[in-house]
Amino acid sequence: PPGMFTPSATAGYMQQGMGPGQMEALGTSANQRVLENVSTGFLQRGVQHLAPDGTPLPWYEWIYANPGDILRSNEPEFTVTVPEHDCPCEIVCSVEQIDLRLQLKEPGRPEASPILCKVYEKVAGENYYSSQLVCRSNWIPVRDAMVAFSVNRGGEFKITAELADGKTHINKMVFRCYSSRPNVMVSASAMNRKHLLVETDELPGGSRLSLVGLMEPEGRDKDKPVYLDWEHDGMRKAEFDIEPGWTSMVKEVQEDCSVM
Repeated sequence: PPGMFTPSATAGYMQQGMGPGQMEALGTSANQRVLENVSTGFLQRGVQHLAPDGTPLPWYEWIYANPGDILRSNEPEFTVTVPEHDCPCEIVCSVEQIDLRLQLKEPGRPEASPILCKVYEKVAGENYYSSQLVCRSNWIPVRDAMVAFSVNRGGEFKITAELADGKTHINKMVFRCYSSRPNVMVSASAMNRKHLLVETDELPGGSRLSLVGLMEPEGRDKDKPVYLDWEHDGMRKAEFDIEPGWTSMVKEVQEDCSVM
């Protein structure tokens, strides 16, 4: 269904004991990553992968994939629940869309849709969250939007993925979450209602773990995405380093200065 994210875990080195699941390849290439559906309920435990020598890796992983269309009407949200006995805990998440460069048939640079991720802490009741934002991602037209935060007190954190406007359309989306502790639970769903933000005197249970998304209170991307200067946001060109000659400098001065 539209907006539905399938809980999955990357195939490869995984600890034993995972339940059997349906193997599903996302995409048309057989060489693309194969995902194993390990759905056992709404909330999911993370998968701890193993290194080639059998040593457990220090992070636990969740992957949720949506093979359909993402619109303003079905923007996704993700819930991360951290038990008190697993604090302190570090959480890293990314929301990813298809790299449009893989579909190029002619020269060009297609622009990705900007996605804004925000992290809120649940404070009380069924739908109340602190108005003090834990952290947020950048809001620029690149493939991925990323957030990272540290949890010092057990609780529930809501991660929203917002689109720029009602015209934005994203085909296929992947959500990845990594936790430094084993008993964290993560779930995904389509946003079906507005959440209520309230002020609280209690110190937040989570804090930002990265400078990504850091901005001034009146930053340019507070209410709308910031679009990049594609001419200079890329590989440096030879003409950028060419020093202008006297002729071009005189012409520039004549254009900028007026004779009184």
